[in-house]
Amino acid sequence: FASADTWIGLTVYDCCILGCFLLNISTKGSIASFETMGIAIAQTHFDMTSSKAGMIVSCSGAFGVFCLLSMRSIEKYFSDIQLIAGGMAVMGLGIGVLVPIEDQFDAPGWQYMLAIFLIYGIGYPIGHTAVIGIFSKSKFRLAHPFGKWLLPRPI
Repeated sequence: FASADTWIGLTVYDCCILGCFLLNISTKGSIASFETMGIAIAQTHFDMTSSKAGMIVSCSGAFGVFCLLSMRSIEKYFSDIQLIAGGMAVMGLGIGVLVPIEDQFDAPGWQYMLAIFLIYGIGYPIGHTAVIGIFSKSKFRLAHPFGKWLLPRPI
Protein backbone atom coordinates (compact mmCIF):
# COMPACT_ATOMS: atom_id res chain seq x y z
CA PHE A 1 0.00 0.00 0.00
CA ALA A 2 2.74 2.46 0.91
CA SER A 3 4.44 2.22 -2.47
CA ALA A 4 1.18 2.83 -4.35
CA ASP A 5 0.93 6.03 -6.33
CA THR A 6 -1.45 8.76 -5.21
CA TRP A 7 -3.46 11.11 -7.41
CA ILE A 8 -0.62 13.67 -7.31
CA GLY A 9 1.94 11.23 -8.71
CA LEU A 10 3.83 10.57 -5.47
CA THR A 11 3.79 7.35 -3.50
CA VAL A 12 2.09 7.19 -0.13
CA TYR A 13 5.54 7.14 1.53
CA ASP A 14 6.61 10.23 -0.39
CA CYS A 15 3.41 12.02 0.63
CA CYS A 16 4.11 11.14 4.27
CA ILE A 17 7.63 12.53 4.03
CA LEU A 18 6.35 15.67 2.31
CA GLY A 19 3.73 16.04 5.05
CA CYS A 20 6.41 15.73 7.72
CA PHE A 21 8.46 18.41 5.98
CA LEU A 22 5.48 20.75 5.89
CA LEU A 23 4.73 20.10 9.56
CA ASN A 24 8.36 20.80 10.38
CA ILE A 25 8.24 24.07 8.46
CA SER A 26 5.02 25.17 10.15
CA THR A 27 6.27 24.51 13.68
CA LYS A 28 9.73 25.96 13.07
CA GLY A 29 8.35 28.96 11.19
CA SER A 30 6.12 30.10 14.00
CA ILE A 31 8.81 29.66 16.64
CA ALA A 32 11.34 31.48 14.43
CA SER A 33 9.15 34.56 14.37
CA PHE A 34 9.10 34.66 18.17
CA GLU A 35 12.84 34.04 18.39
CA THR A 36 13.36 36.99 16.07
CA MET A 37 10.71 39.40 17.33
CA GLY A 38 9.71 38.20 20.81
CA ILE A 39 11.85 40.58 22.85
CA ALA A 40 11.15 43.53 20.53
CA ILE A 41 7.40 42.90 20.85
CA ALA A 42 7.73 42.79 24.64
CA GLN A 43 9.55 46.14 24.62
CA THR A 44 7.29 47.94 22.16
CA HIS A 45 3.87 46.58 23.08
CA PHE A 46 4.18 45.55 26.72
CA ASP A 47 6.65 48.15 28.00
CA MET A 48 8.99 45.45 29.32
CA THR A 49 12.73 45.60 29.61
CA SER A 50 14.69 43.13 27.53
CA SER A 51 15.94 41.43 30.70
CA LYS A 52 12.40 40.88 32.01
CA ALA A 53 11.20 39.57 28.66
CA GLY A 54 14.28 37.36 28.43
CA MET A 55 13.53 35.95 31.87
CA ILE A 56 9.98 35.09 30.77
CA VAL A 57 11.26 33.40 27.62
CA SER A 58 13.97 31.48 29.49
CA CYS A 59 11.59 30.27 32.23
CA SER A 60 9.12 29.15 29.59
CA GLY A 61 11.95 27.40 27.76
CA ALA A 62 13.01 25.66 30.97
CA PHE A 63 9.46 24.32 31.34
CA GLY A 64 9.68 23.27 27.69
CA VAL A 65 12.77 21.21 28.52
CA PHE A 66 10.73 19.51 31.25
CA CYS A 67 8.09 18.72 28.60
CA LEU A 68 10.77 17.31 26.33
CA LEU A 69 12.12 15.11 29.10
CA SER A 70 8.57 13.91 29.78
CA MET A 71 7.82 12.88 26.19
CA ARG A 72 8.21 9.17 26.90
CA SER A 73 5.54 9.38 29.59
CA ILE A 74 3.29 11.63 27.51
CA GLU A 75 3.51 9.24 24.53
CA LYS A 76 1.93 6.50 26.64
CA TYR A 77 -1.34 8.44 26.62
CA PHE A 78 -1.33 10.18 23.23
CA SER A 79 -0.45 9.18 19.67
CA ASP A 80 2.04 11.13 17.56
CA ILE A 81 -0.80 12.68 15.58
CA GLN A 82 -2.56 13.80 18.77
CA LEU A 83 0.68 15.30 20.09
CA ILE A 84 1.33 17.16 16.83
CA ALA A 85 -2.23 18.48 16.63
CA GLY A 86 -2.28 19.35 20.33
CA GLY A 87 1.10 21.07 20.21
CA MET A 88 0.13 23.10 17.18
CA ALA A 89 -3.22 23.98 18.76
CA VAL A 90 -1.48 25.23 21.90
CA MET A 91 0.95 27.24 19.77
CA GLY A 92 -2.01 28.68 17.86
CA LEU A 93 -3.68 29.57 21.14
CA GLY A 94 -0.49 31.34 22.28
CA ILE A 95 -0.37 33.31 19.06
CA GLY A 96 -4.07 34.05 19.41
CA VAL A 97 -3.49 35.59 22.84
CA LEU A 98 -1.37 38.25 21.13
CA VAL A 99 -3.91 39.09 18.42
CA PRO A 100 -5.83 41.79 20.33
CA ILE A 101 -2.74 43.89 21.18
CA GLU A 102 -2.31 47.23 19.48
CA ASP A 103 0.67 49.52 18.91
CA GLN A 104 0.74 51.03 22.36
CA PHE A 105 2.30 50.39 25.75
CA ASP A 106 -0.83 49.52 27.68
CA ALA A 107 -1.08 45.81 26.85
CA PRO A 108 -1.05 43.76 30.06
CA GLY A 109 2.15 41.86 30.82
CA TRP A 110 0.27 38.67 31.67
CA GLN A 111 -0.78 38.47 28.01
CA TYR A 112 2.85 38.28 26.89
CA MET A 113 3.73 35.81 29.66
CA LEU A 114 0.81 33.55 28.76
CA ALA A 115 1.55 33.65 25.04
CA ILE A 116 5.25 32.88 25.47
CA PHE A 117 4.53 30.11 27.98
CA LEU A 118 2.00 28.46 25.67
CA ILE A 119 4.34 28.69 22.70
CA TYR A 120 7.78 28.01 24.23
CA GLY A 121 6.76 26.00 27.27
CA ILE A 122 4.13 23.64 25.92
CA GLY A 123 3.18 23.88 22.25
CA TYR A 124 6.53 23.91 20.50
CA PRO A 125 8.35 21.33 22.64
CA ILE A 126 5.54 18.79 22.43
CA GLY A 127 4.34 19.46 18.89
CA HIS A 128 7.74 19.75 17.27
CA THR A 129 9.20 16.76 19.12
CA ALA A 130 6.26 14.68 17.90
CA VAL A 131 6.89 15.92 14.34
CA ILE A 132 10.54 14.86 14.58
CA GLY A 133 9.45 11.52 16.06
CA ILE A 134 6.95 10.74 13.33
CA PHE A 135 9.47 11.86 10.71
CA SER A 136 12.13 9.49 12.05
CA LYS A 137 9.60 6.64 12.23
CA SER A 138 8.69 7.27 8.59
CA LYS A 139 12.35 7.47 7.57
CA PHE A 140 13.12 3.93 8.59
CA ARG A 141 10.19 2.54 6.62
CA LEU A 142 11.22 4.12 3.32
CA ALA A 143 11.67 1.81 0.41
CA HIS A 144 11.35 4.32 -2.42
CA PRO A 145 14.33 6.04 -4.11
CA PHE A 146 12.86 9.50 -3.38
CA GLY A 147 13.30 8.91 0.35
CA LYS A 148 16.74 7.40 -0.08
CA TRP A 149 17.88 10.44 -2.04
CA LEU A 150 16.35 12.92 0.38
CA LEU A 151 17.38 11.44 3.72
CA PRO A 152 20.89 10.46 4.80
CA ARG A 153 21.45 6.84 5.70
CA PRO A 154 22.97 5.85 9.05
CA ILE A 155 26.53 4.57 8.87
